[in-house]
Amino acid sequence: MPKRPWILVLPLIFAACSPPESGSDEDAGAEILRALRSLEDARDDSPEAMAVMREALAHDSAAVRRVAVRTLGRYERSDWIGTLSGALDDPDAGVRAEAVNAIGQASWNEGWPAAWTALIQGLAGERDPVVQAVYGQTLGRLAYNGAEAHAQAERVLVDLLAQPAGEAGTTAADARGLALARGLESLARRGSTLRAFDADTRAALAELAQWGRTSGGSDARQSGPTTAAGLAAARVRRAALLAYTAGSTTPERSVLATGLSDPDHEVRRVAARGLAALADPVELLGRALIDSAPRVRWEALRTAAALRASMGCEPLFRAASDTDDHVALLALDELAEPCPEAAGQLDVLARGAADVPDPGRSWHRWAHAVAALATVAPHEAGSAVVVLSRHRSPFARAYAAPAAAARSDEALLRELARDPHPNVRLAAIRELVAALGHGADPVLVGQLSADDPQLVMTAAGLLAGSPQRAAAVPALLEALSRFTEQRRDTSRDVRAALLERLGELGDPTRTADVVPYLVDFDPVIAGRAAELLTDWTGEPHTPEPVPLPLSAVPGPAELAELARSTVVLDMDSGGQIEIRLFPYLAPTNAARFARLTREGYFDGLTFHRVAPNFVIQGGSPGANEYWGDGPYTRDEVGLAGNWRAAVGLSTRGRDTGDAQIYVNLVDNLRLDHQYTVFGEVIRGMDVVDRVLEGEIIVQARVRREGEG
Repeated sequence: MPKRPWILVLPLIFAACSPPESGSDEDAGAEILRALRSLEDARDDSPEAMAVMREALAHDSAAVRRVAVRTLGRYERSDWIGTLSGALDDPDAGVRAEAVNAIGQASWNEGWPAAWTALIQGLAGERDPVVQAVYGQTLGRLAYNGAEAHAQAERVLVDLLAQPAGEAGTTAADARGLALARGLESLARRGSTLRAFDADTRAALAELAQWGRTSGGSDARQSGPTTAAGLAAARVRRAALLAYTAGSTTPERSVLATGLSDPDHEVRRVAARGLAALADPVELLGRALIDSAPRVRWEALRTAAALRASMGCEPLFRAASDTDDHVALLALDELAEPCPEAAGQLDVLARGAADVPDPGRSWHRWAHAVAALATVAPHEAGSAVVVLSRHRSPFARAYAAPAAAARSDEALLRELARDPHPNVRLAAIRELVAALGHGADPVLVGQLSADDPQLVMTAAGLLAGSPQRAAAVPALLEALSRFTEQRRDTSRDVRAALLERLGELGDPTRTADVVPYLVDFDPVIAGRAAELLTDWTGEPHTPEPVPLPLSAVPGPAELAELARSTVVLDMDSGGQIEIRLFPYLAPTNAARFARLTREGYFDGLTFHRVAPNFVIQGGSPGANEYWGDGPYTRDEVGLAGNWRAAVGLSTRGRDTGDAQIYVNLVDNLRLDHQYTVFGEVIRGMDVVDRVLEGEIIVQARVRREGEG
């Protein structure tokens, strides 16, 4: 992928990506930009803060005005749409584009009618075709609540699409086609329960799905476009085909067939995904199952698995030995479900379960085969499950828990519930509760003494309705105190779960134990404590949180340094992943990622989540979703898209970033405007594609421009 393709594709929209700050802190532009970052991070809406915002909106520098409107949008305040609308008349096209996007973001939680009115009025006077396209992209993502409003938005976008755009391969034409395709994709996806697209819209999208098909090079139908022009055109086709399939109840066979022959593997993958909607996809599915790109084969295999009753499981049998691990793992997982050819199914799984890997080999195919075999033929998998439960990798041992449950092996589950690694214990207690109900409560109470947030949170949840109140309540209170003493924003989820269970199992005699949490550092926890105490006592309690101090935002010199640097991940399986940061789009998150890298935070951590044809996620000290760096960071969403190779911040709700990252394996446009994109992989996507669950980041390091 080119190092900065968005500049070639959307030069006006992403003008704010280039460094807007220059000079020292004494420079007026730098001072106000730093002030804007601080206000945004604090979500400060005081009169003093708004005075700074107004000054920035009227600043002589277009770069400052762009950042100002983006900042206002990130507050997600629909009552500020009127203020943002003033920037729709700005003389700078980049400011106007950011203002359009900010209005869409301001209406995130509510207020789409106000956003609609402002955008339609602004569009009427907009003459720049690229900015017009941003209007279309933004109008497509508003949260319409009825079929009539959805249809009206569709007509606006199709009218924009019908206007002359120029030839594919020209920057403005590609940018316009891409933005409108993204808008229609959002509109189709978010309105899928309201209505399908009109026939004319589907026809326009089918035509757009062939945009610039001959422009730019491709290498062997595997790595995709090899030129910036080729990538720009391919992204238009990808988004258009995504919109077409999302907006079509019954897609045309010819459109999907054309997509399957596209030189870009992502277009072919989207087409393969759409085959499930065809009445008779077998012939086209056969083509996709032997595609040169593993992501296309994976998508086709998922459809073939759903059709096993009519097609049989032969495609799964073949794919179990695919050269790509992810395709083979999908096949093995699907073989845990019944097949018409039961004998062949058992043979494939038995051979896979018998192939115990040497220490230097990957355990993944073997573990998945054992787990599937235990489900299909529990009596055949006994010794393999025991061997799996003793594996040196905790990721492998976790697969032994569902396998033991399938064999009703309570003794092994109890042994796994004492495993040194909390993620193995987590898998075991879930299975124990499914098998024993409240008979597993003593084991759950014992898990509350663990340091792992996800394990404790899960144990607290599974104790719902427990008769073991005398043992559970003191353990819940002790765990709540222990996690609170850490004074970490990211303890919110586990502490909320503990308070919820205390509210159920505890009683007013424990009021004094909960009162201190009314002044907790986390407003959410203070609020939950107040609700609990009100329920217990019948008297109103008011939360009075005392928040932790905010971290300093990065200054101009630090951002300039980040713009000249990349982060390199040296992987345990070999190879490197190099990430270029977006410090001017996501300053606080890019800066934290680089700072933690320098501190060695990521060294030895893993990619604990591998979701093929979606993302890989990692950077957790506990190798799970609920353990990360202590302070939360704010979301810094913007016009950067979740394209393949984009690097984003994993969160569990708004403004809950804890330094866990994800890398997009495919184009995930449904994540746009929800998750912060703070960088992109510029080298090593082949390494990313090979990452398997539990792969270790041996070392992460910051590399300055020009260094080896």
